[in-house]
Amino acid sequence: MIDEAMQQRVIFRYLDMLRESGKTNMFGAIPYLVDSFKITKYDANRHLVKWMEAFGERHNPSGAHQECEVCGGNLYECDCEPLA
Repeated sequence: MIDEAMQQRVIFRYLDMLRESGKTNMFGAIPYLVDSFKITKYDANRHLVKWMEAFGERHNPSGAHQECEVCGGNLYECDCEPLA
């Protein structure tokens, strides 16, 4: 079973790719989440809201991703354990 933090990272990565693809306005992303992750509409909405709230924190004004303190990669695309 995937833990919630890992699931959130996977879903955030998926939503980033969906946004970049231009397939849908992000307010229309819920059905994509339901179909792709086999989750309820309620959970899809919850993940989408978290993604929207975190978007500004995860991307600086130039559109670049924040770096992971451990590997230097995209903070939401790595599987590193957070530094304590």
